[in-house]
Amino acid sequence: MEDNVPECCFGLVSILSHGFNPGTAETVPHSNRYRNPPFPLGYNRLQLNIRLNYQTPFPHIFLIMLDFPPEILAEAFKIGVMTWGISFMPPVCLVSRGWYDVVTNTPHLWGIIEVTSKSSPRLLLNQISRAKATPLTVYISRGVDNIRPFHPVLNRLFELSSNWVSATLPPEVLARCRWNDLRYTLQELVINDRIQCTNPFASWAQEGAEFKALRLFSTASMDMSDLFLSSTIHHVKIIQGRITAVAPAATLTHLRKVPNVRTLKIRELKQTSTIPDQRLVITMKQLTTLEFVRVDLPSLLLSSIICPALESLTIGPCPKRYLPEDTLSSFLLQWCDPKRIPIRLHTLKLEHCVRPSDVAYLIRFLARLPNLVRLSLIDDDIEASEVSTDEDNLLRALSSPQGARSAGGGWLCPSLMTLHIEADTAPNDVLDLARQRGCGSNLGGLRSLRTVSGFLCREGTAEERRETESLVHAVECVCLACVMESLAAS
Repeated sequence: MEDNVPECCFGLVSILSHGFNPGTAETVPHSNRYRNPPFPLGYNRLQLNIRLNYQTPFPHIFLIMLDFPPEILAEAFKIGVMTWGISFMPPVCLVSRGWYDVVTNTPHLWGIIEVTSKSSPRLLLNQISRAKATPLTVYISRGVDNIRPFHPVLNRLFELSSNWVSATLPPEVLARCRWNDLRYTLQELVINDRIQCTNPFASWAQEGAEFKALRLFSTASMDMSDLFLSSTIHHVKIIQGRITAVAPAATLTHLRKVPNVRTLKIRELKQTSTIPDQRLVITMKQLTTLEFVRVDLPSLLLSSIICPALESLTIGPCPKRYLPEDTLSSFLLQWCDPKRIPIRLHTLKLEHCVRPSDVAYLIRFLARLPNLVRLSLIDDDIEASEVSTDEDNLLRALSSPQGARSAGGGWLCPSLMTLHIEADTAPNDVLDLARQRGCGSNLGGLRSLRTVSGFLCREGTAEERRETESLVHAVECVCLACVMESLAAS
């Protein structure tokens, strides 16, 4: 999705989703009626009930929607097709003559091609012909290339591969395209399967040139990433799979090829415990979002990455968190270095990756994050202790006016507004935190904390729970009993 899509488009699609269900062709209400409309895509007839009365939801909104500029409607319809598929279009055509004209005169709406085993080859060929020379967004599911009726559809798409701007498809299907047809136009590439045989891109590798327009790349295996990674890419997602272990140095070698990446997500990565060369350090000056989910030994990678512009960091869960070398301490200590501190970090989520021995280092790291707004800590290994202090107990460090003493004193994370914690905390720690930092507190010196969530119903008495609720805007317990009770109440 483009960053500059008007926000009202999303609101319009939200309203449309309440008005009709594309799967059943129940349309939005409108006074204009077309008894024999020219159905697109070869639909023979749709039994539609189009009416306008005060019993129908949002009647006045739909009248206003008819006055939207065609450009806004086209973008909203594009979001609808991306969400529900091409079946979104026929009911839209029946709302009004204006909407029908927008659909028929906007070829790029027909350029969103989804090929699955449930698709109709005839309708797909019709849709491709309507798309004309428009940029194409192509989705091809796994196994479709082995179904004979879809061969004409795929062959037609391959002929138009120079028009592809976004593609989600298996590697064997991608390899059937010509390298030169894609390298100047393809902006987004998602390889949704692992290589099932020998490398299908051997002939591509001989070309020795990178994709010029590629900005987003996602793959199910790093084995084929070398061919696509380059300095032009802004978004990378790698789902490696936990079949074979990968050396951290190999992963870092891949990441060195995307120095301008802004979003980096690595999932399901099984790593060896080999410590990479200390000289192998990568600086990603534009990286703002970093996620390591189910990555073994994440510190081995994080210790070799410098990302001063980082805004959001997610780590965990970590599958092998009980190995002696699986600790966050080394990375947390290195990121306390003034040259490596991500001073803009506003969101930090740690899930089943923090060991008790890491907490003191975590507090030292948090002391250097003045702009942190959201903090989430989910870990059963962190146990409360009566003898713990604000140097090795996170909640007590957050409650202390001198919690950031390792960075010169003052409050820990002074901008913190949202705290989610699922750990073994002492009964009064959450209440003490709310008293010191709650936005409704008159006792503490900091009133930034607005929301506290976690397993909170077990913390303290009912009276203490009510006091906590009075000190912040929202207290949310995520235990099953409280969630079910909340659902029943709503």
